[in-house]
Amino acid sequence: MQPLNNLNSISNDFNAKDMSSLDIQNVIGMKISDKEKLKKTAQEFEAVFVSQLLNTMDSTIEKSGFLSGGTVETKFRSMMNQFIAQDISKSPHSSFGLAKNIYEQMEKQMK
Repeated sequence: MQPLNNLNSISNDFNAKDMSSLDIQNVIGMKISDKEKLKKTAQEFEAVFVSQLLNTMDSTIEKSGFLSGGTVETKFRSMMNQFIAQDISKSPHSSFGLAKNIYEQMEKQMK
């Protein structure tokens, strides 16, 4: 029980007010605005959607017994589709436009 008492005294000494004024992003020299966070989140959402789409499309392809890798190949294809989806969602030329529409709608809600 002794270590728990020490832990409680340490946590009681910690003052949350002192830490609330500390902006970690400014400490490391990066200030990310809410709009940039929203844009990134919208892109990530589109990437998840596109990844699911690619995984579903991939599951419809008939696999030959010659190069079938079993569960390892399935995991690799899933990871590959995830990276492809991230690239698609980040590029304005290849994006489905889902991230842009989500961003615009959520930006209206932020105002």
